[in-house]
Formats: sequence, structure tokens, C-alpha cells
Amino acid sequence: MNPQSEQSIGVLLPMDEGIRYRLGFTVDVVAYTGRTIDTQRQIQDRLFSILHRFVAAAGITHEQVNFQPNGDGYHYFLPDSDMYTAVRHLLSTLPRLLTEDNAAHDERIRLRMAVDVGTVGSGPLGFTADAVVRFSRLVDSVPIRAAVVEHCDADLMAIVSETLFLDVVTRFSDLAALPFERVDVAVKGYRAPAYLLVCGLS
Repeated sequence: MNPQSEQSIGVLLPMDEGIRYRLGFTVDVVAYTGRTIDTQRQIQDRLFSILHRFVAAAGITHEQVNFQPNGDGYHYFLPDSDMYTAVRHLLSTLPRLLTEDNAAHDERIRLRMAVDVGTVGSGPLGFTADAVVRFSRLVDSVPIRAAVVEHCDADLMAIVSETLFLDVVTRFSDLAALPFERVDVAVKGYRAPAYLLVCGLS
């Protein structure tokens, strides 16, 4: 499959592989709807390129990841690999790549990102199981949307699940030192604490 086709339809897990346990994340472009159609397309191209470069920087080949376009963003699941390294790159390398890309363009991209670890499978309409539902709720929550408004100088807002925060973030000194804020998330039927981080400052 060529890169342009992948960008449009994604690369899911084979449905016959059942359910896996993976680290996943979703990114959503802030203020996407109000932009012109040609600008939206340019933003899609830029975001796909940023994510491609993030994967390479994290030491993962693009063929190892599974992803799905989501209108103004992407759902991504990383392969079974060192979770500390992956989370560290999500919270440091990805914001840096986004800031560098913004510096080279007039049209600024800001992102909301949610990260979780859990079960994932594939169905006729895309990813299935718990992780994709949870990070979709997190990225759409009031705390991260409020942070976008409050911190207009930040290119990226990240929110991570309590499970990931307790199992990974708090267990490594460099991640634990990041200024996360505990928040309560309530979206549709989902209710859970999570941890918010402002990153990607311009």
C-alpha cells in the first residue's frame, strides 16, 4: 500500500488476530473545522508526516504500527515494545516535532492528545475494544479542552489514563518530574481520573 493510501484509510490489525494489549494514543487537531478545505488537506498531510517522523524517532518502523484516520486526527497503536521509551517520546519528541513543523509554516497546528494502554482489536468499522474508547473519551473531555483555551501558547495538550500514569509515568524519575495535573473526566458513560500535561510550548 502506498503512503497516500495509508494516510487515507489507515492500517488496522488483522481481524483474525483477535485482541491485543497495546499502548495507544489519539491526536485531534484544534480548530480544524473553521479552516478552508485546502488548508485542512495541508494540515492532514503535515500531521501524517509528523506522526511518521515520531514513529521513526521512537525506534519503531512504520510497518509495525496500526493506525486509523479519524476526521481531524488519528488513532495510533504502537507495537509491543518498551513502554517507557514510547511514552517518553510521546511526551517529548512528538511535541518537539510539532513545534518544529509549526515554525516552518504560517498555519499553526495545535493538538489534543490522549494516551492509554489496554485491549485493541479490529472490526469492519475500525479499531475495537477498550483502549480506543477510553482515549477517545479522554481527548474529548472538558479538562483538556479547557487547557487548550487557557494555554494558547502551547502546541500540544496531553492527557493520560490513570493506569498508564501509575504504571509507567510515576515509575520513572524523568516522567514523574513532568508537571502533570490530576483531573476528573466525565464523557458520556465514561468516568475516571486522568492526568493532564501542557507541552509543546511555542
